[in-house]
This record gives sequence, C-alpha cells and structure tokens, in this order.
Amino acid sequence: MKLSHFIAGAQVRDLYDRSHQGQVLTPTDTDGMVEVRWDDGTISTVDGDELRVVDPAAEAKMVQDVQAKLDEATSAFESAFKAFQDAKDLVVDDSGLYDLQDESLIDLSKLEDTINKNGWSVSSLYC
Repeated sequence: MKLSHFIAGAQVRDLYDRSHQGQVLTPTDTDGMVEVRWDDGTISTVDGDELRVVDPAAEAKMVQDVQAKLDEATSAFESAFKAFQDAKDLVVDDSGLYDLQDESLIDLSKLEDTINKNGWSVSSLYC
C-alpha cells in the first residue's frame, strides 16, 4: 500500500474483515503503521498493508458492475444448461450422450474441455 493512501480522516476497512471499518487518526508513519478509530469505538495501530481505503462511490459502482456480470453469467448458465438438457432429450432410445460419443457420432470433448479447464467436473453433467 502506498504510504500516501493513509491520511488523517480517511475511511478504511480491514482487508480481512469487510465489516470492520474505521477512520484514520494518525497518518501512515515510516514503518507503514496507521492509527485507526474503528466503528465500534476502539482505537488500534494497524499495519497499512492490512487496510483498504474506502471510496463509497467507487465501491457502489464496483458492486453494481459485479452484480451485472453475475446476472449475465447466470443467464448464460441457464441457457447453456437448457441447451445441454435439450441435447440429452433428443436422444430417442435408451442410449445416452456417452453412447453416441463412444460410437463417434457426436463429440463431447469441447464441452468437457471447457468445463474442466474452468476447474469444474463434467461428472455432474451426466447425473
């Protein structure tokens, strides 16, 4: 954290506990320590590396942007899962997608690779 970030009066948040907020009383010293009055009234000296400056307007914008991306991802997942289910529903006999792949009639490798490279497991697709 840059030493200039912590000036008297700056609103800060504990890096490890977002609910722990306070106000800088004494600016950053040469060792990077900052004296903070927390919202619960306690005062402590904290390493500046454990604090984050709070910018309410920037944080509100960030939260709005994050939620929009989450909503976009949710919609994409809903569409993807529906398309996958529709593909499974097209199989007309007792065979499943794996049977069709085993017979080299379809290719599931791109779908499975995409899932795996994002740290998920393809096993849940076939349950």
